[in-house]
Amino acid sequence: MARLIIRFVAFNLLILVTLLSVYSEDESSWQKEMLLVYNKGAVEMNLLRAESQNNDRLRDYVEALSKMYQEPRDDDSIELSQKEFRKLIEADGEDQIAIASKFYGALILQDFLPKSDLENAKTEFRELFDSHQNRFFGQMALLKWVVIVLNHDEERQMFSRIAMAEGYEDRLTNPDIRRSYHKVLGEVYRTSGLSNFKAFEHLKKAYEIGFTIPQTQSDLVFSLGKLAEELNEKSDALAYYREFIEKYEHDPRVPELVELVGQLASN
Repeated sequence: MARLIIRFVAFNLLILVTLLSVYSEDESSWQKEMLLVYNKGAVEMNLLRAESQNNDRLRDYVEALSKMYQEPRDDDSIELSQKEFRKLIEADGEDQIAIASKFYGALILQDFLPKSDLENAKTEFRELFDSHQNRFFGQMALLKWVVIVLNHDEERQMFSRIAMAEGYEDRLTNPDIRRSYHKVLGEVYRTSGLSNFKAFEHLKKAYEIGFTIPQTQSDLVFSLGKLAEELNEKSDALAYYREFIEKYEHDPRVPELVELVGQLASN
């Protein structure tokens, strides 16, 4: 089976901070952790740098994060950022900065080395979730672990990979992360051909969580319509197609759907 390419939805600080109402951890703890997410926007990074002026530990973290993401990418800078993250973890392995450092350390292994170290990245993401599953970076780590398992665990068949990745919905309290989890699984079921029913089930859950920016979700609505049609759920298919036509009127797929809606409605 050809490797499935799943695009992990980039986390955006400005979107995530709007959805903080249902966590079991203290909300201020989540807010502080989310402020440690790298954001390439100059305003966000400048605010983080300003916040670090009187905090040596935070300043070292910001410096490591800046080296990690500097352009053009430089292997020496990546190595320095790895060392700095390790120092921060060794100094205090349980505070918010250490948890964030563990996440970015694993991300370097996955995406920032000349040759990705996916096995160790997968292990570190999983350990971070297991030890901090009620924290923001812990739940982000689970999502990264799921993506690696589904894309790169080539010793297992796809149905075995999916079985490993299923069952975490109730442990993801962040709506954005839970939505991304359902989208990733739904797309795997859909593109692998393993189960249109399970694909529809997961993508519908992602849809029902809601979106901060609905205009970015045209592909999801389109996929739900197609899956409903293939499952002979005509009323659902018509509802999703009509929503697509109304919300995304400038999308090039609209003329096709207008004709299809007419055919479905008349049958």
